[in-house]
Amino acid sequence: MSVLFLALFYASAPARAQSINYGSLEALFGEPVTTSATGKPQRVSDAPVDMYIVTQDDIRRSGARNIPEILRDVPGVNVLQSGSMDYDVSIRGYNQPYSSNLLVLVNGRQVYLDDYGYTNWAAIPVQLSEIRQIEVVEGPNTALFGFNAAAGVINIVTMNPLYDNVSHAGVTFGTQSYREASVVKTFQVNNRFAFRVSGGASKSDEFGNNVNPNEPAGILTSPENHALNVDGIYQLTPKSQLRVEASNSGVHQTEMTAFNFQTQAQYTTNSLKTDYEADTDYGLVKATAYRNWLDTNYTQDLYSTAVA
Repeated sequence: MSVLFLALFYASAPARAQSINYGSLEALFGEPVTTSATGKPQRVSDAPVDMYIVTQDDIRRSGARNIPEILRDVPGVNVLQSGSMDYDVSIRGYNQPYSSNLLVLVNGRQVYLDDYGYTNWAAIPVQLSEIRQIEVVEGPNTALFGFNAAAGVINIVTMNPLYDNVSHAGVTFGTQSYREASVVKTFQVNNRFAFRVSGGASKSDEFGNNVNPNEPAGILTSPENHALNVDGIYQLTPKSQLRVEASNSGVHQTEMTAFNFQTQAQYTTNSLKTDYEADTDYGLVKATAYRNWLDTNYTQDLYSTAVA
């Protein structure tokens, strides 16, 4: 399955994610800058909506292993965990498996899955160390972002390889035989071209089944995921820029369905996104096109959580 989106913005239209140097503006204003509130760059204190920004410093201090664990600490955000890698996130309640009321973006690209219209957080191809900030808009924002932003919007903004020279490698171990490895490397070839490569993989033991000990659980004993992402920017001219992002991710996990039973699910996602922007005599012109691919396989012959 795929999604294709194309947009063109002129002088009166807002600039979107990554058309600004977040680091420079944050240093200038002394606070984070966001585009998720109204679609145009502004200080978070000036945003006319109820929103919260998680910075890279917040992420480092949190000790979290993934994005849902970070969002647990955001006021108004509810995180439901049904398995070792199975999370559902909502804003201001009404959380349930396969929730489709929250729009999740990565640099402006929608990452919801076509089959049920929800977000699989384990399939997002982003490493924590390459995130600049996570912008959480609480409350309906469908007028700006579309139908699936009824509860709010979460925009994950990654570092800009042309402005941010970020490199990181790490290995993590935890309870339930959790193990994870990730690497992020930025290559700034010159002052016009730079790209970042990131990848990671994790695996852990699944939660035990205490619902019906006499019935074979059929739960996947060791959920796992992996991700690879490439993000490159080329300064075509002093007033124009081209950005290309490509990603792949794979997840094999046990997850809770909307029908209140667990199933094994395998996901393979791929994405390709291109941004072109130019500062012309008529103002800022920007075109964005992206496509998402999804391959899903469900095994639903498992136990029901409603066993008496």
